[in-house]
Amino acid sequence: MKAEMKKAVFRIVADKFRKTVSSNGLNEEERQQFLSTLNSFLVKQIQTTVNEITKNYPNELHEDIVTELQDALEVEKETKEAALHEEEIARLERQAKEYELIRDFDRAEKYLKKLILREKDNVERWNNLSRFLLKRGHIDRSLEAMRKALDLNSEDEK
Repeated sequence: MKAEMKKAVFRIVADKFRKTVSSNGLNEEERQQFLSTLNSFLVKQIQTTVNEITKNYPNELHEDIVTELQDALEVEKETKEAALHEEEIARLERQAKEYELIRDFDRAEKYLKKLILREKDNVERWNNLSRFLLKRGHIDRSLEAMRKALDLNSEDEK
């Protein structure tokens, strides 16, 4: 059975990547890139297969297995979404700081507002915008952002 699995995986890899070269013919960076791509592809294939099996043969699978598989897929999906969200937040924060450093205040403010759009109920986002606006001399707008931060903070304490 193990030999059959190896042959099946090799066929899938050959079909997908059209690779006839062994991984020994690749430099380390190419090898790591190939293995990363291969792993990603195989995980997607497994997920597709599991989804097809659970969809097409639900009565033939034990209920616990189906539930565990569905839960595992949902957790993985949520984890990926959270990681993407965190990456986007970090990128927006970095861009806001960089634009402020080069004194492109309009763009810096734009990215601070994008952060707020992504996390409307985040007190820190509103505080950052308030401080930024205060430094720029926009007192009324700064106070407005600070009021929002205070409102959110008082809601969190309830």
